[in-house]
Amino acid sequence: MSKQLRVLALLAATALAGCASVDAGDIQQFGAATTAVAEAARSTGAMKRTMDERLVIEQESYLFTRGDAPYAFPPPIAKHSVVDEQWNQRIAFAQALSEYGQALAKAAAGVAGDDLGGAVAKLQAAVTTTAPKLAENATFKPILNGAGLVARKAITEIEYRRIQRIVAKAHPSIVKGRALLAQDFSVMADNIKATYVPWLKQQYGSLERIHGDGQNGGSAAGERYFAYRAFLKDRLEMEAAVAPFLSPKPGQKRGYEVLLDTLVAAHKQLAEEKPNPMTLARFIEAAKELQSAIEPFLSAKG
Repeated sequence: MSKQLRVLALLAATALAGCASVDAGDIQQFGAATTAVAEAARSTGAMKRTMDERLVIEQESYLFTRGDAPYAFPPPIAKHSVVDEQWNQRIAFAQALSEYGQALAKAAAGVAGDDLGGAVAKLQAAVTTTAPKLAENATFKPILNGAGLVARKAITEIEYRRIQRIVAKAHPSIVKGRALLAQDFSVMADNIKATYVPWLKQQYGSLERIHGDGQNGGSAAGERYFAYRAFLKDRLEMEAAVAPFLSPKPGQKRGYEVLLDTLVAAHKQLAEEKPNPMTLARFIEAAKELQSAIEPFLSAKG
């Protein structure tokens, strides 16, 4: 074959590859869910502070039910702990992971630019630096579904392969970062448990007091009923919130550990060009569960 023919053949093959469209929905969904996990990690600090405030309110409410005990109105604001002050400095990897997830979703939607390469560089820096940078505070955002993402565009086979090569390059950092993120979640899980347990005991104490007063003619039946209903609502919300952070049974992994495992597994499959719909679906569902648990504590207080 002559040189000219070889050149023409190469150009023709390149043109065909460039025209081939690829469904990049898996990468888009993975990117959005990854961002949600990172935002959840950053938002656990705000969740913990809100839980502390609820504990203070519960303690003052109990004093109020006693009638003969001093109480404060309005309840004092819970003091920030050392964990609160240091939290943003601990979660530099979560910040980098959030940017990586956003860049993946944009690249898979056909948005041109170098965001993805830059995001991987930040991801690598976050797991290798000895002094994590201060993570920027960000408003917690819900996981976007396919309709809410940047309008999907057909990307070329060449662009699809470029994304996968970058995903493969990022995978070692995802594996190392999983340990960092697990440590962050573990710190907050211990703090959340330390607030949740006394909060629950305080609520029981308040209910017992209200119920006992009612038997002695102190509280009307209707008041006791609504107090009990309010308790159930608060308890269900609190149980859902702490579920990802507490061990369901001895020897079982906590919800956030399972989530991080599915994150690494789904990313590995994308890097190896062998995405499994079931693995991706489990990861996305676990990310949504974590998000749903935390979100009420960020949008409202009390």
